[in-house]
Amino acid sequence: MRDIEARRRPRPLIDQHGLVGDLHSTALVANDGTVDFLCLPDADSPTIFASILDPQVGGHFTVEELTELAADDLLRYRQNYLPNTNILISRLQGVGAITEVRDFMLPAHLAETWQGVFVRQASALHGSRNVRLTCWPGFDYARMPHQASLSHHGTVVVFDAGSAGRLRLSSSHTVRLSERERGPEAVIDTTLEPGEKVTVILDWMPSSETVGPGPAIDRVEEWTGATEQFWHSWIDRSTYSGRWGDAVARSALCLKLLQDRSTGGIVAAPTFGLPEWPGAERNWDYRYVWLRDAAFVNFALLRIGLVDEAVLFASWLARCCAESPTGAGLHPVYRLDGSPPQREEVLASLFHAHTPTA
Repeated sequence: MRDIEARRRPRPLIDQHGLVGDLHSTALVANDGTVDFLCLPDADSPTIFASILDPQVGGHFTVEELTELAADDLLRYRQNYLPNTNILISRLQGVGAITEVRDFMLPAHLAETWQGVFVRQASALHGSRNVRLTCWPGFDYARMPHQASLSHHGTVVVFDAGSAGRLRLSSSHTVRLSERERGPEAVIDTTLEPGEKVTVILDWMPSSETVGPGPAIDRVEEWTGATEQFWHSWIDRSTYSGRWGDAVARSALCLKLLQDRSTGGIVAAPTFGLPEWPGAERNWDYRYVWLRDAAFVNFALLRIGLVDEAVLFASWLARCCAESPTGAGLHPVYRLDGSPPQREEVLASLFHAHTPTA
């Protein structure tokens, strides 16, 4: 991923993002540390964060450096992954300090009773930094307002959007709430000295579920190791031994995130509403199983010996065939659960950048 040097720069482009996921959904993380696209609990669920579509109202989870920079101190943004994993590292580098942000989603089968577990750790690698983390969800494509409540001595926030569900934020540091037009924003301000870190965990709950204990901060190191081992074990099954092995493995790890482990459906892409070029009209929803695209994914994985994904997808496709009315044939697009897509609608709630369609 490319480096960017700037003191004031526009929002990152799509190729300046990394992807993490839990095998049900995925999150786009910009190289400045902004989580600006996330749907929960599934890839085809309504958005929680969508600032990549609309920075003003879409919702976000950010990391900002508040330390005053010298006139000639340019921030440098860099991203990579822990080798052979989907654990993402974003570094904000200045002349006097380096801040590292580590993000991953806990694979669903490791998450026990929790859903959509997203783990973030920001740490100072060099120099002292004043850091601010902010979380402001935009439930249901930024259409649904929310309330927020603090508990556990100000370290846990529950954002409640009624029928649209809840998002819980658990923090190693004290959180304050700042009022905004659609509902409160969670803010964490801290100074990180070298070796110090701030940890935040997000998880999603349906509105029908009683709010129980959230993921514990002191289990993050355990989950980091388990997540790393899971991805190592998965990519070790690849039989590829040709040139550009690292690039092939990275592509495979990305493609794996597109498949839902429960249903076997493979989405064409994690996003919707991003046109082919600015102002273009072709901005369809690719968070569905487009049969052609899913076939290409399976072909690529089969070529390098990863067959379990194809078996799981074949079972998904067989169910779609069995449930299709006699003589009707297959739809070109399905939801992850195998049902036909919903009626197309224009999301007027996300209108500041362009008009996305879902």
